[in-house]
Parts: sequence; structure tokens; C-alpha cells
Amino acid sequence: MPLNWSVEAIEEHAKRGYNVVRVKPTMVEVLRSEEKGSDVNLAVHLVNDAHQANSASTFEVALVVSTDADLAGAIRIVTQDIGKPVYVCRPNPSARTRLLNSVATSVFDLPTSVLRASQFPPMLTDARGTFHKPPGW
Repeated sequence: MPLNWSVEAIEEHAKRGYNVVRVKPTMVEVLRSEEKGSDVNLAVHLVNDAHQANSASTFEVALVVSTDADLAGAIRIVTQDIGKPVYVCRPNPSARTRLLNSVATSVFDLPTSVLRASQFPPMLTDARGTFHKPPGW
């Protein structure tokens, strides 16, 4: 985003759903913050599904695609307490995942080229109309 955008232009982008921040000399003012709780939901379902016996929800092996260390506790419960293997695929190979490395059965990288080739095109159309990939993705 250009540094010379007006406050109104930045706020308009925020209203459209873009994550926008204004930078001040020593701080950042967040105009829109959103916590989806996806890491908590994934952790809860991972542990719950691992505990299921003789049901469609259970699994033999789990694959977690993340570098989020917040998942380490759930992964540890599944691998060490329940005894099921959990493999962690890192979509960002440069991310530090020491905590995940210590609790997962194995950790491997998802090459950036594979991730890039797996993305949707920059523009898609559905029943609601045409939409675009956010700038910066």
C-alpha cells in the first residue's frame, strides 16, 4: 500500500475486508483485528477425533499443515498420550517450528513452488459475482 494514501482510502480498504494498519513512528494502530479461533478449533478437533474409537471421526494418522506453535499442546496429547502419529507439514519452511518438531512424529516442508501452484487464480466468479485475490497475497 503506498505511504501517501489518505486516511479515508485506508479506512475504505479496511471496510472492504482488507487487513490494514497505519504505522506511526513507534507504534502500530490496528484498524481491524480479527481472531478466527482456527488454531483452537483445529486443536480441539484433533484431540477429539484422536480419542474416538470405532467411529467415522477417528483416524490412524493425522497431517497438520501449519507452523503455528499454539498447536503443539494438542499434537503432544495425540502423539504422546493417545499414541497416534501426527505429521506436520510446514507451508513456510523458514518458520521456526522447534516446539512442533519436539512433539510431532515428523515435520517436513511444503515447497513454496508447490504451494504457489496450488492457489486459485487471482480472479474467480461464483453465484454472487466476481471477486479478486487480495493484493499482497
